[in-house]
Amino acid sequence: MTANITRDVREGLQLSRNILVVTVGAGDSANSMMLKVAEGLRAAGIDFYIPSADGKNLPVGKNPNRFWLDGAVTITTIHRAKGNEADVVYVVGLDEVARAEGEIQVRNQLFTAMSRSRGWLHLSGSQMAGRPFEREVRQVLASHPTLTFRPSPPRRRTDDDE
Repeated sequence: MTANITRDVREGLQLSRNILVVTVGAGDSANSMMLKVAEGLRAAGIDFYIPSADGKNLPVGKNPNRFWLDGAVTITTIHRAKGNEADVVYVVGLDEVARAEGEIQVRNQLFTAMSRSRGWLHLSGSQMAGRPFEREVRQVLASHPTLTFRPSPPRRRTDDDE
């Protein structure tokens, strides 16, 4: 991912507002993944910003209204990303979605994260081999340039007169 972000900047994109990294996953996994991504960016010499931090390259802070910081890639969870978009979005945590593939909440996180992109989308995950979700992702990639969403039927009828 860091090589791709470096390439994006070399091609004229700004770190802030043009590039966004969104982590997805159940429980605290998205938050811990966000900190791992931050460490990877720091090691690559790329400035990052975690919303509410007091400045660049800091993990926490008390500035709840700030989402972007000039000169830094914003790294966030999906809950904080809502309402914000970027030209290029990196979604990290597909392996977390695969582990919890039956949980609609985690799948919704992925959908919301993907919808933050105005242009390009990069998906990242590991250890998905052999899981049904991996096959699903491969089918989506093979269907290029069309992406079709087929919602699952509700578990309970919503028109019951109970």
